[in-house]
Amino acid sequence: MQETDKKRKLNILSLMKANPQLWSINAIVNHGYGEILFDNKDLAVLRISNFYFIEGIFDEKIAVRILEEISEDSYISTTSLQWKNYFSFCEKLNAVVMERVLYKWSGEADFKAADHLNINKDRYLIKEIEHNEVLQIEGMEWSNGVFNSYPDIENYLQNGMGFCVKDGDCIVVLCTSFALSDYGIEIEVDTNPEYQRQGLAKAACAVFIERALQKKLIPLWDSSNEASSKLAKSLGFECDKSYTALYVSKAEVLPE
Repeated sequence: MQETDKKRKLNILSLMKANPQLWSINAIVNHGYGEILFDNKDLAVLRISNFYFIEGIFDEKIAVRILEEISEDSYISTTSLQWKNYFSFCEKLNAVVMERVLYKWSGEADFKAADHLNINKDRYLIKEIEHNEVLQIEGMEWSNGVFNSYPDIENYLQNGMGFCVKDGDCIVVLCTSFALSDYGIEIEVDTNPEYQRQGLAKAACAVFIERALQKKLIPLWDSSNEASSKLAKSLGFECDKSYTALYVSKAEVLPE
């Protein structure tokens, strides 16, 4: 993971202080996740997975560089109207404003996963994600990019944590760590569309939360839709704040 000197860190964090997604920003600056794409005394551009964080004075040359780098559907988080307008009205992008909600842990310190495992235990197995599971996950279309917040797979295995639900030999649900920051550990949840609404994601998340709390880590949740918010609240999270981000794509038609 990259090292960032103290003065540089303080400048980036100062520029980013108004951005609502301080969890991921902190993970990038203080814990080496993602990367610092550009920074000077007036501007900072950070990226983790497909999330871009931009704060500071608008710079068209840097904007063009970011535009060239975007190769997949991405989110852009910024409080600057100039930066928002550039990507919103850029002819090379389709952009839509998306509302997201940050949830903080408000459940019990002695949270028990067993209280949330309402699944068919004869059919489904909840297993910690280890090397063999990572190799299988890497080849699954519905979970594409799940480890992209880490520099590589080995780094995830060393620094991350996660659990999966298996139906026989098939992995059907993932609950993994997106990033670790001074605020806690951010959760990422992915479910095979054929296995949704069966309580499987809740079960995997419950086991993850129990392990995180055992490690004295505060679980964090960033929701992008109503189903995610409902799941978070059912597990013991409460709304911290809502924010908007630009969802941008170079595809001709944005997914619904």
